[in-house]
Amino acid sequence: PDQPKGEDNKPEAFHVYSMRQAIEEGFILDVLQNYVSWKQAFRLSQNGQILDDTEVEASEAKKALMKWV
Repeated sequence: PDQPKGEDNKPEAFHVYSMRQAIEEGFILDVLQNYVSWKQAFRLSQNGQILDDTEVEASEAKKALMKWV
């Protein structure tokens, strides 16, 4: 610390505080704790219905999709 900054005198971290440690200690929130993918959310919204591959009108599909979103 007494010498000027240079190639041979670079600052070093005196402590490493990881994101995992901060989450475990409650200082930051785990944003992935309640994450649900779109695919899983869609499955949950169907309440166990089995979907088939029948074709539907595009406008009706868009309406249903927007209502779900």
